[in-house]
Amino acid sequence: MIRNRRRLIAIHRRHKLDRAKVDSLPWPHPRPAADERLVCLHLAFVWTSTIQIINGPPPSSVQNVSFGYAATVAFSALLILCSLMVIYAGLCKSQYDSFGIEMAGCVGFTGVFAIYAAGAIFGLPEWYATNVGALAIMLFLGNGLRAWKLIRRLW
Repeated sequence: MIRNRRRLIAIHRRHKLDRAKVDSLPWPHPRPAADERLVCLHLAFVWTSTIQIINGPPPSSVQNVSFGYAATVAFSALLILCSLMVIYAGLCKSQYDSFGIEMAGCVGFTGVFAIYAAGAIFGLPEWYATNVGALAIMLFLGNGLRAWKLIRRLW
């Protein structure tokens, strides 16, 4: 079993990825989870980002403390796009589509949460004791590691 998996990994790394190969073989790329908890987390990002685009950021938020309204709109739009991409990647039937769409979503999340983490660190006193600071840093790390794992599969 392990020899076959290693062989498949070697085959996929030597050859270009195409839809037929990725969708037909037991490719070791783990699909993004369509778990209700993760889908609801991404829907929460869509919800709060939409409200922030319409109403502006809340007065005590990282966006208001560290950035202006224009930056909030840009970050919110990117969060909406990335969230919808990751939700679609988890629910679509094709592993091929799932791979590329999730990779793009994770790269976008990594960038946004890196900026949010920096905003929390430099804008909030005692940021290390807040949920916002911890979530921004952990979501940056988690999405960065997932993006790296997916990008590494292309070589």
